[in-house]
Amino acid sequence: MIDHRRNAPQGAGVGFPGCGGKTVNILALDTATELLSVALRNSEGTFYTEMDGPPRHSERLMELADQLCAQARFDRRALNLVACMAGPGSFTGLRIGFSAAKGIATAL
Repeated sequence: MIDHRRNAPQGAGVGFPGCGGKTVNILALDTATELLSVALRNSEGTFYTEMDGPPRHSERLMELADQLCAQARFDRRALNLVACMAGPGSFTGLRIGFSAAKGIATAL
């Protein structure tokens, strides 16, 4: 597992028009290729982790997302948006990503 962390200044999260200038907390999943990656963007900055190797995305995705949230000291209940890579990539990998994103969003 490769761990990357880029910090932005406090309050430098992503904002969208119509959100009243509030930070939008985003969890992004990429399961389309052999490289599994998860990113989190919140008011503290951008946090990113990836795992290369044999495709075991269905086994490792949620574990990787949990580790990233813990490292960022981020409560998943504060998520505003879950994003997923739409391709190109393996059909099974895309299904894993979309299913995980839908499951996370539904659980919130």
